[in-house]
Order: sequence, then C-alpha cells, then structure tokens
Amino acid sequence: MKTRDGVLPGGIPYVAAGEGPPLVVFPGFAPRNENPQGLERALAFGAFGELRSRYTIYQLARRPGVAEGATVEDFANDYATAIRATFGGPVKVVGVSTGGAAALRLAADHPDLVERFVVAGAAHTFTPESHAAMQGWLDRARQRRFPMQAMTIVLTTSPWWRPLARVALFLLNDLPDRGKDVSDGIATCQALMRFDCSDRLPDIRAPMLLILGERDGFVSPAIREATIRGVAGSRLAVYERRGHAGILLDKRFARDVGAFFGRDAEGTKDDSTKEADRVVASNERA
Repeated sequence: MKTRDGVLPGGIPYVAAGEGPPLVVFPGFAPRNENPQGLERALAFGAFGELRSRYTIYQLARRPGVAEGATVEDFANDYATAIRATFGGPVKVVGVSTGGAAALRLAADHPDLVERFVVAGAAHTFTPESHAAMQGWLDRARQRRFPMQAMTIVLTTSPWWRPLARVALFLLNDLPDRGKDVSDGIATCQALMRFDCSDRLPDIRAPMLLILGERDGFVSPAIREATIRGVAGSRLAVYERRGHAGILLDKRFARDVGAFFGRDAEGTKDDSTKEADRVVASNERA
C-alpha cells in the first residue's frame, strides 16, 4: 500500500492513501500528535479495506504541541482550518474514538465542512470507567512509567482478560513513551475527560452513522442512545461481541462505512447499501 505524508494548513500532519474523492479520517488517541508508522499505519488503513479503491483516505493527526487546557472543540477548529484550506467544501468524515468526539464538534460547529460523517467508538461523552482509565494513563505518563497498561478498557471490559490485555498494551508502549515527550497525549486525555457535547447535538445537520461495539467500555448503552436521539436522522450500527478497538477489526466496518457514504444527497441508495441496511438501525427523526 503506497502512502504519502505531509502537513496541512494549521500544522496538521496527514498520511494519505488510495484514489478518488477525499475521505477524511480523524484517528483515535495517541501519545504524540504525529503520523502513524509501520504496523500502526497498516492497521489504520487496513480497517477501510476496499474503500481505498474508491476514495483517497486522508488520516489527519491532531496538531502537535497542543497545550494543556485544550478542548475537543479546539481539535475540531484545527481540523476545520485544515479542511477548509485544503478541500474548500464539505467532505466525508470518519472519526474514531478521540477523533469521533472531534467529528461531532466539527459537524456541530462547522456544518459547511461536513457532507456526511461516521462516528466510531465515541459518542457525545464518555463513561466514568473510561475516565478512570484515562486518569490512570495520565498518572503513569507523568511519572514517566509505561502508561498504556492503564488502558485495558480499550481492549476488554472483562476482568478475566485484563492480564492478557496488559501484556498486549505493554507491547504497544512506545518504549519510549519513557524518554519521549507525551505532552500531546496528556492534553488529549484531559480534553476527553471534560468532553460533553450533548447540548450541541441538535445543531448537527449532516447525516451521521454511529458505529459501536456491544462491549465498548467507553460508550454505555445509555450514552449511545442519547447521542442517537440527539442527532436528527442519525443511524446506529452495534457490533455484537465487539469492544472499543474491535470494531475496526470487523469486516462490517468498511462495508457499513462504504454503504453509508454511498447514499446521495436525495437519500437514494446504490446496491452496496442493501447489506448494511440489515444491520444498521434508522432513527429518521424529523
């Protein structure tokens, strides 16, 4: 898979792959706001499967050097600057986890820039359990200890699987999150723990698809239902037996994203949407 790196206006790093019209991706949490490398990059683009032959997928990192006290609204505003300068008009957006929170704010605050959008592994706020995990990451990062072990909730909510999750997450520590600057991650965690855009959901006008795992510890059933009720015309796909990270490994993800983006402005569908309609519930609220 050929990829290319660059920096968009406003200092937003990006990596792009594929062909066709733009599909803009806001990624999940990272200790540093930079483009993914190696296996992490392959996994990021692999989640989109054959969509790489239909779209040019631009994955936009958050702006490096974000200060403590920054908000998810700030992340969305940075993305808005980059999108407006680069693409001019509205684009299709996929926001994953942290990026999903930013996508909600972008759709609410900059409606002229969002044609349709998918929020995956996020909602209008996050659970207390996820806040505790993020606080654990913060504490360990500030102590210059390997921080990822605090985020077992990313992989599983089961106490039986937590030891294995800790081992897996230890291997994801950038051994040097000890010895490297993780201030971007600290600021991002703080912003996520303060995030709640429930009051802005009625302002969203772009069609939204919300994709969540049934076992996602970051978004409870009550939170996901409140998000769906708050956004007019939104749609919901819940993947059974999947957790926070597992939705990106599910073959349904690329299929459902492609089907949702295959709908045109008048609401007609191409053939690719038929299978997605079997698993995607509508909330066609006026």
